[in-house]
Amino acid sequence: MLWVATLIEIVAYYIPIIDNLLDTIAIPLAGIAGTLVMATTVVGLNPFISCTLAIIAGGGTAAAIKTASSSTRLVSTTTTPGAGNFLITFLETL
Repeated sequence: MLWVATLIEIVAYYIPIIDNLLDTIAIPLAGIAGTLVMATTVVGLNPFISCTLAIIAGGGTAAAIKTASSSTRLVSTTTTPGAGNFLITFLETL
């Protein structure tokens, strides 16, 4: 099941409209996932410090990286009418 989902996602990144739609959905989800992952790894600290680290270091970093990746593909979509997306996606997949 994971292989099928991975394959569908990789193929979807080669279609510019679906690629941009996936990025629109994935940016907030990356922030949430990054926050949750960081929150589960900084146990035993003061709750204020744990929450602050989770939001800034986890969610902020994940959202920033996903936004940079999405922006690269968006620029490729607008400057090459989607023709350059396959190269960007290929390099990201590697």
